[in-house]
Amino acid sequence: MKLDGLTVLDLSLFLPGPAATQHMADHGARVIKVENPRAP
Repeated sequence: MKLDGLTVLDLSLFLPGPAATQHMADHGARVIKVENPRAP
């Protein structure tokens, strides 16, 4: 895939960020999602 070997750190909160990282994951990137434990 195009993004094999790439690691993406996802710190986003709103739809455009997770959507972008989903597209990257679909193309082979490894995505690490970091969530705020205090977020609702």
